[in-house]
Amino acid sequence: MVNAAISSAAFLGAPTSSILKEARAAGITAVEWSSDHGVEAGDLDAAGRVMLDTLRAGLCNASYATLFRAGVHSVDRFKTLLATARALQAPYIRLWAAPKSDDVDADAAFFAETTRTLADISAESGVTLCFGLAQGSAMDSYERAVELMGAADHPFVKLCWEPLPGVSFDAAMEYFGQLKGRVGILCARSAGAVATNRLLRDKDEDWLLYLDAFDEQGGSPDMVRYVVIRAFKDGQLTNLADDARLLRTWSVKLRRYYRRRLYF
Repeated sequence: MVNAAISSAAFLGAPTSSILKEARAAGITAVEWSSDHGVEAGDLDAAGRVMLDTLRAGLCNASYATLFRAGVHSVDRFKTLLATARALQAPYIRLWAAPKSDDVDADAAFFAETTRTLADISAESGVTLCFGLAQGSAMDSYERAVELMGAADHPFVKLCWEPLPGVSFDAAMEYFGQLKGRVGILCARSAGAVATNRLLRDKDEDWLLYLDAFDEQGGSPDMVRYVVIRAFKDGQLTNLADDARLLRTWSVKLRRYYRRRLYF
């Protein structure tokens, strides 16, 4: 089941109560709390309060977004982030790979070594690591994501996948297939070459197929899978509601299709 989540970073400077109120009004079902815009790492009391406030609002905690770079920041710092994620009852920690070098094999080996150590620690708490794609990082392209995720090959190491600027739909789907079983979260924000936010319906057919591929990765069809909305068009709440409504429609459509496929 695909559910819409909103990143607290999409509401810069807004208090927790306002984020929860607007998310619920827009039809969002979960929140990704951010360490730099929502819940500071190590503030376990605040994390516990936010967790309860989120549940009281009828929402779930989808993940905990951080600026942590595996292999750059310390294991002790990671443990602080993990404790915060646990206090939030977040199933994922979103983080980043180390800076990129010219040697993809070396980057893949380093990524595997460092992330397995962290994932072994997080696995004890049932928390999955979800790495984002980012310019300048060792995971800055789909090609690199395939190499690094394959090298890590850990059940608690996943990818936060998103449509990348300048990559055709066919190419994106080809790489998505190569990453089957290794995508933990989908990230929704601008898919254009220019850093502008769009409505998801602007890429309606593309997103429906992304979600179909996401939903077919394996596991129970009733397992919750999150699409985290990192930004919504023009910062207008009506546009956030439009995105959330579209994700709900697609989710229902995919579940009906899945059941028919099983039946026949």
